[in-house]
Amino acid sequence: MSDATDGQKGGWLVWVDTGGTFTDCLAADPHGRTHRFKVLSSSCLRGTLTAIDSPTEIAIKLPQPLIAGFALGQQFRLLGQG
Repeated sequence: MSDATDGQKGGWLVWVDTGGTFTDCLAADPHGRTHRFKVLSSSCLRGTLTAIDSPTEIAIKLPQPLIAGFALGQQFRLLGQG
């Protein structure tokens, strides 16, 4: 792979392969480090609810860490709960 910053001026390079069940994501950050992530093609992220801190705050254990702020503005629901 060439230097991830070639022509990107500090941007990320992202590749996505969407399959029937899983979507594989590969990204190169501005420093040339690669990051891999596999998610369900349904756009659901699987995790384990570990705490209910308040009516508006929960703690979730995920199989892979997310970038800070990734979930801002997102809605969460339990699978199978409509």
